[in-house]
Parts: sequence; C-alpha cells; structure tokens
Amino acid sequence: MAVKHDKSGRRRLTPRDALRRFFEPKPSRRQVLRGFVVGAASIGCSSNEGEADPADQAEPKVTDESQPPTVDSSNRELPGGSATDDMVTPVLAPEPQSADPAPTTPAVPEPVTSQTPQPQASSDAEEPSPVMPEEPAPARPTASVTMGRSAYDMVELGATGIVTSRLAMGSGTTGFDGSSAQTRMGAEFTDLLVQGYERGIRFFETADAYGSHRLVGDAIKQVGRQNVTVLTKTMAETREEAEADLDRFMEELGTDMLDIVLLHIRTSATWTTESQGAMQALAEAKAAGRIRAHGVSCHTLDALELAAKTDWVEVDLARINPYRLHMDADPDTVKGVLDGMKAAGKGVIGMKILGQGDAVDRFDEAIEHATRLDCIDAFTIGFRNALELDQVAERIASTVMR
Repeated sequence: MAVKHDKSGRRRLTPRDALRRFFEPKPSRRQVLRGFVVGAASIGCSSNEGEADPADQAEPKVTDESQPPTVDSSNRELPGGSATDDMVTPVLAPEPQSADPAPTTPAVPEPVTSQTPQPQASSDAEEPSPVMPEEPAPARPTASVTMGRSAYDMVELGATGIVTSRLAMGSGTTGFDGSSAQTRMGAEFTDLLVQGYERGIRFFETADAYGSHRLVGDAIKQVGRQNVTVLTKTMAETREEAEADLDRFMEELGTDMLDIVLLHIRTSATWTTESQGAMQALAEAKAAGRIRAHGVSCHTLDALELAAKTDWVEVDLARINPYRLHMDADPDTVKGVLDGMKAAGKGVIGMKILGQGDAVDRFDEAIEHATRLDCIDAFTIGFRNALELDQVAERIASTVMR
C-alpha cells in the first residue's frame, strides 16, 4: 500500500493505518476499544456512525508515491494531486484509566529565576555543534552586456562627411565580368534591396564588374535617391575611361550624383602611378559635385599599404576576416594597416567578411569579428535572401563586450 505523506513530507497516519495498528493477532479488548476510538477520531464520525464504510472494506489501491492523494474538505482521499490544508492528522485518544487509580501528587516544578542554579552538563555530554560563520552567497555572474552596435546604426565614413548604415548590402558575391550571385537573381535582388531598406539599411554597394547597376537603380527609384548611400567601382585607369564610366554609371543607376566611386581591384605596389589619369578624373568629378568621395579597393598588401599613405584615398574597401580567406595578408597585419588609415581620417569599409562564402560554417565568429573591429566604419555583405540579412543583423546586435 502506498505511504501517505502530509505537506511537510512526513508520513501521515491514515484511518486505515490506525485500525490496522491495533488489530494485531489476538487483540485485547483494550486494543480493540482504543482502535475504534482512534479510527473515529481520524475520520470524524457523523450520523452514520457504526455503519461500515464500503470504501474501508475494499482492498487498498496502489498509487504513485510521487503524487500523494489530495484530501477534500470532507477529509476523503482523492486520487492524484497534492495534499491540502484540509488534511486531518489522526489524534490518539487518551488511554482509559483503571477503576481505582493509585492516588498521586503531581510534582510542581520550581520556578526558574536568575538565582536558581541550573543543572550542569555532564562531562560526557555531547558538545554543542559550533556555530559556523555564515558564508556570503556566491556572487552572481555578471550578465552579458552587448556592445550596443546594430546593423542599422548610422555611422560616418572617416572624414568624408558621408553618414550611412553600418551594414551595406553588397551585389558582388563571386562577381566579375558582368555577373554575380545577386545579378543572377534578377528582379528578386531589387526586391531584396528594398526589403533591406525597410529594415534600416541605407547603404547599397555595387560595381560595374558585377553587372548589377540597373537592378540597384530600380531599388533606388523605390526608396528615394536621397535616402541611400550608393558606392560603385570602376576598372578605369585613364582619364577618358573614368569619365566615360561615370556617365554610364549614372545613366544605369538613374542618378546624376554618386556618393562614392572607387578604383576597383588595385594590386600593384605602384597603382597610383598607373591609375593617375583615373584618379584625376574622379577628383574633378568631386569638385564638380558629381561624386562625394573617391578611393580604392585593394587586393594585395602592397596596394593596401600604398593606399594608406596616399592622401587622394578618402575611402578604402579592404578584405578582412579572422581566417585569412581571400585577404591581402594575415588579419593582424591587415588590421595594423587599417588602423593607420582610420587614424588618418580615411573611411574604411570591410569586405570578404565571410571569406567570399568560405567561412559560412563559422558565421557567428566572422560576424562578431567584424563587429568588434574599430578600424572599420562599416562592412558590406552580399545577401541572397532576407533571412540571411536578418541573421547577420541579429548576430551584430548580440555581440557582447569583452
């Protein structure tokens, strides 16, 4: 039979237990009488006193000890549930006295006063347990505090005066020769750019080499040219090439002003000499108000180091991730160069954050790395759906301080 317990976990004496306790083999008259008295006191006899309760004659049911029975206000056991405050604990009736009890004089204890000597503990008495000083509760671990950075924060790109979102939506995943993963999406990519804008993105990054200008231009028409920063890139080296590219870029993007134009994929340690004509054309376009800033996208360490000490470079697009995937050098070396650029007031934008997709299985670490970098103002990632954008935005927001 299941053991009944009260609310404090102690064993509870049920009426049936009380009866069984006293109905041992060959019970005496006195035991029988005492058992009936205890049973009546336990169940609270009513007007049907003396009639056997059919429930008491039934075989005891085995119950789950992990769920002690609940007792209702009539003190009947209810299967399952927990014990309530209405539970009744049996009270043993006083033992009947003999007919002629021996007269006894109750001893009156002497009142204890401050002058009354107290009994001394014997030498073999158990020593009281020493009172140990209360130990302070262990300190709670400090809650994680996020850096407070968001994909949609508005940041300034160096000293250019251009303010845009921390995260840019790129359009050149594995892009070159007029094609990219985003370009191949067609109108779906335009829709994705608009969805990014609706979430808070204010930075569209593209290039002539990706063939994505017209798709980006369609998105610009929907969100408003004044509401987004547009960055594009030219492969030109001569003045004539650069001027022709600017005219075509503006027509394809549907605008008469470009925020940032970069010389694309410079690898030479002397690229400033080789691209002098294009650099001059972009400087004149800035003076005429056709572009707001110019700069370079580097793909070797020599080119990057030259950009760092070239005053003409106002914005640099640099490859950076923690794994040296498609980078100009190891992360620490690249970071050192970018620190110098940042200190000189250049706008620094990170790219290849996910190693051109090769670090997608280390997504969290890569995004956290970029979010922590103080040497970059913003970074660009090419998305193929809104879920990817939301995952990146969530990871940026959850990056904690160290």
